[in-house]
Amino acid sequence: MPVLLSALLNREETGTFVIEWMGERVTFVYRPALVNPARIDEVQEAQAVNPDMSQGETWLLLLSPLVSWDIEDEGGNPVPVSAEILEQLPTPFLEAILAGMRSAVRPTQTRVRSKRGSFGR
Repeated sequence: MPVLLSALLNREETGTFVIEWMGERVTFVYRPALVNPARIDEVQEAQAVNPDMSQGETWLLLLSPLVSWDIEDEGGNPVPVSAEILEQLPTPFLEAILAGMRSAVRPTQTRVRSKRGSFGR
């Protein structure tokens, strides 16, 4: 069955991914349709237009497909995904989030074996 373009571009659909960080599992909700080459172009364009853009703002653009995460403050309250929060987080953690999101959107490949052998003869 073919994949519909509208399904690939559905900006409301969400998915989840989990990363391991310092022995803890952190779960993220994101919008897969927003993980695309246009996002990288948007970040590069924003940086060119505003060279004084903060690291938090840059990470917020890169991670803009994130809807939420299960990070809480000491009072048990959910911490929102924001530039202010992102610029306080360790860069390796941010890179792990980005890697987790990229990994989550990679399609699972199914191998199709030819009935004629490996060279199709």
